[in-house]
Order: sequence, then C-alpha cells, then structure tokens
Amino acid sequence: MLNANREHRLKIGIMLDSLVVSSWIEKMIYDIVHTEFLELSTVFINGNERMEKQNNYQQSVGKISLYSGYLKWDYNYYSKYVKRNAFKQVKVEPLLSKYGCRVLTIYPKKQGLNNEFSDSDLDVIRGEQLDVIIKLGFDTFHGEIINIARYGIWSYCFNGKGVEAFWEMASRKIPLETRLQILANKPENHKVIYRGMSSLNVESLFFNRNLLYWKVKDIILRRLFDLYNKGWLYITNLDTYSQPSLINERPDKYPTNFQMIPFICRLAIHKLKSRLFMEHWFIAFKNRKEKCSKFHIIKAPLNRFYADPFVIEKNNRNYIFFEDYIYSEGKGNIAFVEVDIESNIVSQPTTVLDKPYHLSYPFLIEYDGEIYMIPETSSNQTIELYRATNFPYEWEIEKVLMENVNAVDTTIIQHDGKYWLFTNVFTDGNSLDELYLFHSDSLFGPWVSHPLNPIVSDAKSARPAGNIFVHGGKLIRPSQNCLFSYGYSVNLNEIEIINEDSYKEKKIKEITPSIFKRNKGTHTYVFNEDLEVLDGRTNVFKFK
Repeated sequence: MLNANREHRLKIGIMLDSLVVSSWIEKMIYDIVHTEFLELSTVFINGNERMEKQNNYQQSVGKISLYSGYLKWDYNYYSKYVKRNAFKQVKVEPLLSKYGCRVLTIYPKKQGLNNEFSDSDLDVIRGEQLDVIIKLGFDTFHGEIINIARYGIWSYCFNGKGVEAFWEMASRKIPLETRLQILANKPENHKVIYRGMSSLNVESLFFNRNLLYWKVKDIILRRLFDLYNKGWLYITNLDTYSQPSLINERPDKYPTNFQMIPFICRLAIHKLKSRLFMEHWFIAFKNRKEKCSKFHIIKAPLNRFYADPFVIEKNNRNYIFFEDYIYSEGKGNIAFVEVDIESNIVSQPTTVLDKPYHLSYPFLIEYDGEIYMIPETSSNQTIELYRATNFPYEWEIEKVLMENVNAVDTTIIQHDGKYWLFTNVFTDGNSLDELYLFHSDSLFGPWVSHPLNPIVSDAKSARPAGNIFVHGGKLIRPSQNCLFSYGYSVNLNEIEIINEDSYKEKKIKEITPSIFKRNKGTHTYVFNEDLEVLDGRTNVFKFK
C-alpha cells in the first residue's frame, strides 16, 4: 500500500442503504463514472430495512410537533432558493446499469449499534478487489471488513446530518464541521483526511445541510483525485486535520416543543426584521498621516451599496476602487472615487467596469509599470485580468487567468521570486469555506495549483479580505470571518510558511465591527501610505 497505481483506474465501491438516493449521491456517482481515472465497480446495498430510527421518530411526534412543523416550513420555504436540492430523491439503478456497475445486496447482522458481516459476505466484498469503498450507508461496523479495500473504507461525518445541525443553529456557538476519514476499528484511530469548518445559517436547517452535503460530494472526489495523482503516501501524510473534533458535542435528540419556543421566537423576530430592514454596505477611510484622524464614511444611495474597497496612489493622487452594487440590476459594477487627503473631500463615483455579470472585489496590482485589476467574476466562471489603458477611467481585458472555475476574491502577492494567487474556490458548496493557492513565475501565468489545496478549510479565515502586506518583516493576510454571518469581521493572519510544498498561517489580530457605531460587519481592509480604508454594513429601513 505504498502508492496508487497510475497505470490502472482506481476501482471504487459504494455502500448504500437503497437504490433510491439523495441527488447529491446520484451526482457523485455520475461524476465518478465520468472520471477517466475512476471505475465504479460495485455498489453494495444494505438488505436489512432500517426502521429503528424511523420508529423512534414516530413515537416522539407529539412531543416534537413544533420541530416537525419547522422542518416542513423550512424545506418548503428554502428549497425554492437553492440552485440544486441535495435531498431530492432519485432512482440510481438506471445510471448504474448504463455504466455496467455491479449491484450486490448484503445482509449484515445487527449486533447492538453495529453491523456484523458474515464470512460469505466478506468473501464477496473481498472478491471485488476494490481500491476504495465509500461508505454512504450501513450504519456503523468494525472487524475484518475495515481493511478489505486496498486504501480503506472512506466515510464522512459532520454535525450537520440532521438534528445535530439544529442544535448548532440553536446555540449559535459551534460551527458546522465536516470530516472525511478512513475508518479504523477504534474511532480514535480513524485517519482524518479532510477537516473543514462551514459558515452557519442561523435560521435554516435545510440550507445548512444542503451546502454540507454538496460539499461532501466534492471532498470525496477531490481526495480520490489526490490518491490517484499524488499517491497513498500523500493521503497518509495529511496531518493538517488533526485538531480536536467538534462533532458529537451536541445531543442527538429531537428538541421538545418547550425547547423549540425560544428558537421559533428568535426566528420570527429575524424574519420580521428582514421584512422591515435591509443590509447596506458602505466604505470608510481615514488619513494615516494625521495622528487624530477619524474615519470618514462614504455612504451609498439607498438603491445601491458600496463595498470591497481597494486603494491606490498614482501621481500623488489617491483613488479608492470598489464594488458598486445596484439592487435593481442584481449585480455589481466597479467604480472609483478620488480622495483629497488634505481636505478629505471625495469625488463623485465613476463607473469603470460594467459587465453583463456581477463584478466585485477590484483587486489592484502593479506589474512592469502598468496597473492591473482582478475583479471578482465568479458568476462568469472566470478569473479575469484587466489593464488600465487610461488610468483610472479606462480598462481593457488583458487575459483570462483561469476559466471554468467558481473563484471569489482573488488576491495576488509577489514573494520570493514568485507570484502567489489566493482565491476561494467552490462548486456546489459554499464560497466561504475553502482557500486555494496557486503560484507562477509571472502575473500572466500559467498558474500551478498548490499540493495542499485547499490550504485553508475554515469559514472563519478562508476568504480573502484585502491586500496581503508586510508588517515587521512578516507577511500578513487579511481574511473574512464568516463563521456565523457573512462578512462579520476581518482576521489578520501571519503567513508563517509559503513555498511550493507547504503553507501555514496563524491568526494574530481581528478587526471587529465595533470600529464603527451601529456597524454589523466588516469584510475588507486595505491601506497605502496615505489612507486606511475598510467597509462596513448597517441595517437601513426598507421603506424610506
């Protein structure tokens, strides 16, 4: 078991409880059978009906009627607002038949909370000669089956499978944790090969779980890719996920009607506020050369908001570029204002980029005497590089750095003779969770993916929040803290190690919303020699 054999496709088995599956499982099976280096050889079906949990639920219906009612409302309301419903039930047998996947039914014997497999069942599974078995059913088990696949049985776990996620929402203290692990006979010996912390929506259990299950699908496929391309040694050396787990810190019990009352009251108040008020982002700046300087706020009209500021000085004049989001259009443009640092007078905003798709986060960088901009263009599935042809007014596309990618808030720095590109990448999951790193010898690429990607898997610190800068000889990376709400605060992280093989950072400071009165969030922090600039958000009455 030293390395995955790249001369042959990886033979994959999947353990299911039924041939009727959630759509996230169907999509994962579809991706596996359409991946060149993977072969979905066998699907094992649990032949025993799993009625115990269902019966327990039915016996408690009267005591948890408020919880049951909330689940129905939550699903009916929020399922309309997601692009893809992870829990839509799909018959997967036609897909398996089309691609020649064997379907075998196994009848494990129930022993308490565990399943035990007979010698004949083990012989059948062993005879498939599988590289990896992905466990998506069969409850818990141990024994000889644990080592029956060449690279083990892979299983996901998180505190978002069901009622556990509700308790996280109710507490608003513990984030949603996801793990992918290779099973061992003792839980403490499971090998964790992925660990991530996701942002928490405080009102929708469906929304949280929908994001988590799509994320699980991506994680499993990513680690199969790593196994095939980087080998078994890479997988076994994944030691960046060894932190203590938050999973199982909450009870696996349904909330009683009495326990639901505070949650429902809080939800009702939150919904009422959302009907009456809306979030409104603004930009603020202060003069760094004045000792007692205070922040000056650039307010947007109520039909738009200003956010994601970046500051640059050119010919002794300071310009702030930012996202100008227009509510009626449902998208952002890129605009700028000029700031007179002597008088703190701000010019009228001027729009410089307006596309059919959303633009935000206008990251600025100078290269060979030219000024370039990389706005966020994830809705176009690109990372686009623009060059100023008549600064600050006119910009033209110079190059598309990456295509067919959902990437947000791209930030680049030159360090040790290379260019390092930081960006949050996502597919069906959440754009807040995972930070990717790429390097190149040139601003124009080609860009090489870092072997540890994603280098950060934590909504508390992944998403970029402004220019990376040097302070006291150390690289400092601003990041958003989105753990319990989008753009709550900015963390300043010291980059301790950055090279082609390794990456490590640690949080050293946090810029909280309390920097302004009545501020609810801050998610960008930048500065130059003259100005310190950030953004914030308040709640404004919708019917002014």
